[in-house]
Amino acid sequence: MGTPHRLTQSLLIALEGGPPEVPDTVRVQTAARPEKVAVAYYGRHEHYEFTGCHVPVQDGTAPLYRWTYSTKIAE
Repeated sequence: MGTPHRLTQSLLIALEGGPPEVPDTVRVQTAARPEKVAVAYYGRHEHYEFTGCHVPVQDGTAPLYRWTYSTKIAE
């Protein structure tokens, strides 16, 4: 038997904080709502954590993630 595959979905999340040029919303591929996400941005990863809140967006609501720190992408 093979290992079970977890279906992923495209989840729209709202971002707060971090560099001003990072979009307010992004889509992530995930099997479940993650507690933390990293967004690639100009050779860095901008790290965000789920706030426990949801905010209104164009098509309903999205989980809100707040910026926590930035790291350089390893080469």
